[in-house]
Amino acid sequence: QRQLKTTDSLDFPMLTQAPDAPWLPLISRALTLDTTTRVSLSGVKAGAWREALIKSGVRASRLELSDSETPGLHIELLR
Repeated sequence: QRQLKTTDSLDFPMLTQAPDAPWLPLISRALTLDTTTRVSLSGVKAGAWREALIKSGVRASRLELSDSETPGLHIELLR
């Protein structure tokens, strides 16, 4: 959460597959630390990550999908 707030984005180029442990709980926990944070998710599997994060307790209204097809998962802070 601290890095996201500092750099306005997080890049996980190695996350090219469907969401899995240990990354899903780690990212979910980081996003739930601040309930006002809204982010945009992009990448080939961004839709699957969004659904998994919602199931992990992150509110759907805080997660948007971007059209960008970046490799891996890219999370960008929305202001």
